[in-house]
Amino acid sequence: MNGTVDREDIRIEEEQVPHTLRSTISVWFATLHGRTSTGETVKITRSAATARGALTNLEAAIEAQGWQITEGDRT
Repeated sequence: MNGTVDREDIRIEEEQVPHTLRSTISVWFATLHGRTSTGETVKITRSAATARGALTNLEAAIEAQGWQITEGDRT
């Protein structure tokens, strides 16, 4: 394992993006922007048609890096 990342560093946002000349569609983006437990700064973004899909895609990308997501305690 290459370290951990904190779930608090994950953000999910919806954006309206052009679909045709006269319409837009919703696209959800899940972004991890923070540091790993080993001190490496990371920024990874994945998208999907739903918030859950974007988060699932991001979690898969994080796992592919060998990182584990932790529920951090930032007090």
